[in-house]
Amino acid sequence: MTADAPAATAPPWSLPPVEVAAEQQVDTDAGLGSAQVEERRATFGLNEIPTKPPPSYWHMVRGALRDPMNLMLIAVAVASFVIGQTSTGILVAVLVAFNVITAANQEAKALATWQLSSPCCSGGS
Repeated sequence: MTADAPAATAPPWSLPPVEVAAEQQVDTDAGLGSAQVEERRATFGLNEIPTKPPPSYWHMVRGALRDPMNLMLIAVAVASFVIGQTSTGILVAVLVAFNVITAANQEAKALATWQLSSPCCSGGS
């Protein structure tokens, strides 16, 4: 970028605040009026970062079931039933279910904690 390039081509963060305010037609002392705020909201939308919805509980369960240890234990449970070791198969299946439910609950709690600690702003006009 050359020194004589127009200011409009420079990113706003690289310009002095006064130039950005002038380019955006904002009075630095008074700010935007209510009509200007509504007009800009209609044109540009709300000033917020779009977020994706959190994963469902069943999505977390599926993720826990894809864990290699759980896959191996499921194979052990199936093999136990095939060879006639019903009690071993039931025990391993119960342990897999416990492990999957515990992992999904832990992930849900971690997600909730992360959402609570995420910075947010609730401003209104």
